[in-house]
Amino acid sequence: MLSDRYPSQAVTVVNEGLGGEEITTAVENLPQLLTRDTPQVLLLQHGINTLNEKHAAGIPEVVNGLRTMIQEARSRGILVLAGTLLPERPGGCRAYDYAEGHDDIIAANVEIRRMIGTQGAVLVDLYEVFSGETGILIGEDGLHPSAVGYQKIAEAFFAAIGKRLED
Repeated sequence: MLSDRYPSQAVTVVNEGLGGEEITTAVENLPQLLTRDTPQVLLLQHGINTLNEKHAAGIPEVVNGLRTMIQEARSRGILVLAGTLLPERPGGCRAYDYAEGHDDIIAANVEIRRMIGTQGAVLVDLYEVFSGETGILIGEDGLHPSAVGYQKIAEAFFAAIGKRLED
């Protein structure tokens, strides 16, 4: 989508996401990744593994970790587009958010939205994009997006890039 929209620019997308990575590890790894990859833009969406492990007690850790990563990138002049956490689909084998009987993602996203607004990053509200459509946008495991869900994520970030850089 980026290459089609910006044909005169050489667009390189590097996926540095690691399956199962906790937010503390991501915070530790980000500086070296930014040094190695030297991006102009960082698309950031992180924290569900920590939240699924620690439930509501993990919300401050997720928010603080995201804040630290945003500050690190912005200190290098990198534009940050930060996404909220996706909803999980109840009943999936990896939909751990419901293990204690309530949805911690909603509370986490309230804090994530608030924090992003104070850090100069661009909010990409992925939770809202997926709202009411988890049956088709979240895969069978209840945690990871389906192919259609990944496309929705790409479209949401793409729209935010266009809005931020073209308006």
